[in-house]
Amino acid sequence: MQILAPIRSQNNCVSPISYYRAILPLRTLARHKPNDYNVVIATAEQLINHSSLFLDNFDVYYLARVHAAGDEGPYSVAAFIKSVKGKEAKIVFDTDDDLTDEFRDLGTAEGFLAIARGADAVTVSTPYLAKHMKRHIGHKPHILPNCLDTGWFAKASLKAKRLHKGLTIGFIGTSSHYGDWEIAALGLRQIVKEFPDVTVITAGYCPDYLKELVPGIIDMAPVPYDYYPVLMAQFDVVCCALDPDDGFCKSKSSIKALEAMAAARTLTNGTVGGAIAVATSMPVYRGVVANKHNGLLVKENTADSWYQTLAKIISDNVLRQKISVQGLKWVKKNRDINTHYKEWDRVLREVA
Repeated sequence: MQILAPIRSQNNCVSPISYYRAILPLRTLARHKPNDYNVVIATAEQLINHSSLFLDNFDVYYLARVHAAGDEGPYSVAAFIKSVKGKEAKIVFDTDDDLTDEFRDLGTAEGFLAIARGADAVTVSTPYLAKHMKRHIGHKPHILPNCLDTGWFAKASLKAKRLHKGLTIGFIGTSSHYGDWEIAALGLRQIVKEFPDVTVITAGYCPDYLKELVPGIIDMAPVPYDYYPVLMAQFDVVCCALDPDDGFCKSKSSIKALEAMAAARTLTNGTVGGAIAVATSMPVYRGVVANKHNGLLVKENTADSWYQTLAKIISDNVLRQKISVQGLKWVKKNRDINTHYKEWDRVLREVA
C-alpha cells in the first residue's frame, strides 16, 4: 500500500500533531510491515506546489489535520477530493482536536468539516472526540489513541542535562492553554510561598498572570520535537491542567500526561521513573491517570484543590518516587507505538 502523508511544518520544524498523528504511527507501521506499506512524508506546501508529483501512484492520502481554509479554487478541499478520488485513491483525515468552531471560534470549521465529510475515513484520538465528530459528519470515526516511541523518549530524556537543581514543577504547552492554567496557577502561588526551594517552570508559553503570581518563574522557549524529551526532563511534576467547563477541552487527548510519564530520569533511590502528571480530573485524563498510582488527579478545579494535591506530592517523597516509577512503566506497557501500530494497520486495510 502506497501512502502519502502531507504534514504541517513551521520554520522547517515538524509539529507535534504531525509527528504523533502521522509520522510516528505510519513510519512504525512501514518498519514493521515493509512488504505491505510504503510511506512518503511531504509538507503540505510540497503537495500544493508539486501536485502532479504527489497525485499519482498513491493508494491512500493520510491527512493529519491538513485542511484548506476555504472551498473554492484549484487548491480547495473540493478540488483535492475530486482529484484524489478521480484516481481511485482513498483519503483518511485525522484530527486530535475539535476544530468545528462549536466551542471556540477558530475560523477553521469550513475547511475542516469539508475535508472530514469528504474523506473515506476519519480518525481521532479519543472516544469523546469520536462522538463529537459523528454529530458533524454523520458517521463515527475510528479511534486511534495517541502513542509514543517510549524507548526513544525515555532514552533521550534520561541523557538530558538538568538545568535547575531541586524539585521542579510547572506547565508546558501553547497559548491555547491560557484559560486552562489559571486556576492551577493560583494554587502554585501558595506552593511557592510554602516551598521556596521548589522551582516553577513554563515551557513553550508563559501567560501573563503566571509571571505575576509566581515571581521568578523560569520561562523556557519552545523546541523542535526532536528535543522534546530533553525539555520534558526538566520537569519533575507537570501540571496537566484543563478547564473542565470549556467544551473545547473535552475533546483533547491525554498526550501531556503520557509525555510526562515517558520522560525518564534516575531518582534519588537509584530507580528510574518519569515526571509526575498532576491532571485535572476529567474523562480525558481519567482514562490514563490512575490517582496515586501512575499520576495524580485534582478532583475539583479550585485553587485550594490544586494546592493540596501539589503540596502532597512535594512533601511525600515515597509517594513521589512510587508514582514516578509506575508512570514510566505504565506508558511503556500501554501507549508504546511499537504495539499500537497494529491499530493503524487495521484502519488502513479497512479503508483501502
